[in-house]
Amino acid sequence: MTGVNWNVKIMPLKAFNPAGVGDTIDAIAAIRYANANGASVISNSWGGPDYSQALKDAIDASPAVVVCAAGNSYPGNDNDLIPVYPASYNSSNIISVSATDQDDYLASFSNFGFDSVDLAAPGVNILSTLNVAGAYGYKSGTSMATPHVSGVAALVKSVNQSLTSVQIKNIILSNVDSKVSLSEKVASGGRLNAYKAVAATPPAPPNADFIGVPRNGTLPHTVAFTDLSTNLPTIWLWEFGDGNTANSTMQNPVHTYHTAGNFTVSLTAGNVAGNNTVTRLGYINITSGMSETGVYRPGVGFYLKMDNGSTWTPSTDLYLAWDNAAGDRPVAGDWNADGRTETGVYRPGVGFYLKMDNGSTWTPSTDLYLAWDSADGDRPVAGDWNADGRTETGVYRPGVGFYLKMDNGSTWTPSTDLYLAWDNANMDLPIAGNFV
Repeated sequence: MTGVNWNVKIMPLKAFNPAGVGDTIDAIAAIRYANANGASVISNSWGGPDYSQALKDAIDASPAVVVCAAGNSYPGNDNDLIPVYPASYNSSNIISVSATDQDDYLASFSNFGFDSVDLAAPGVNILSTLNVAGAYGYKSGTSMATPHVSGVAALVKSVNQSLTSVQIKNIILSNVDSKVSLSEKVASGGRLNAYKAVAATPPAPPNADFIGVPRNGTLPHTVAFTDLSTNLPTIWLWEFGDGNTANSTMQNPVHTYHTAGNFTVSLTAGNVAGNNTVTRLGYINITSGMSETGVYRPGVGFYLKMDNGSTWTPSTDLYLAWDNAAGDRPVAGDWNADGRTETGVYRPGVGFYLKMDNGSTWTPSTDLYLAWDSADGDRPVAGDWNADGRTETGVYRPGVGFYLKMDNGSTWTPSTDLYLAWDNANMDLPIAGNFV
């Protein structure tokens, strides 16, 4: 059945036998267990006349709102005169609860206390489960009123997880419906009002978070950003990193980049309680999608044009020196899937030496070496054979065909890699590309 709050986790803790009899030490153990396991609200539909400092200490140590039944004509009616514990402890996180009937009058059986009871809640003829499998029935008592308050405390907590138990208590007690019949019976003078308590709860500042997909691509590149912020933001401000502010105040904007580069993206999410910003450096990576040219000079290195001009210029273009061996052949590809082409060489009879960046020194600890069982005349090829966005390697063997690695492992394996036979003519040279 649905209660005051239907989207909560319940931690049932048994401290009493089926007749409702138990020891205070068991109640203390249950409260300590709840404290240790993250309970936000502890509902206590039980009580008695005996004071226990150990029980009070356990409640005082709890970060939870501790809601307690004021009692039902036992051991008296006025808790200011004859206390009922734990409801009558002066702990700051306790809410002590009397019961009202359907006409908002104090129930005839309910204990009260102008100084020691905080508020009243419905507690007469409340539909509830019974201690019989599958059975429901109507029950009365401050034990039925107490869960109403516990449910509202959970509702308030759900609006703002950062609220302390005392803050939750104050919100509930400040938003009761004042009733003349309760004005001298409970401290707040009123009956619980769930709607007013929730409406009066200030939201927590958002925790900003987002994703954008796809993060890598070529121009023009469109990214769909999704706000993942928590705590109900109502305003959003995006910075996409390219200076374009179109759609920057939408919750889930779609943004198109028209310049290449690595772009830092930030989101500021806010509500009436405050703002929070998350920034992700180099989050979007875009290349021009246009290849430039260059040459490999054996024994010297690579001369790469950084645009499609026709003159190689030291101040604007790129020179990569290589410690070459005789017979080295150049290869180029995006070995690390960063959207940028890197360089390398194929050394016949040895394998591939691939730079994972555009530095000029091949370094074993950071770059890639792929051994190949080469045959005379093998010529290197490179391409994205498996469409994973990363360039793989292979060789063209004249008179035989292509041997293509489907990953960047170093051993060509018939069961997992690709062999393409070719009807070769003398002097054929390999090329690779996305021809379709």
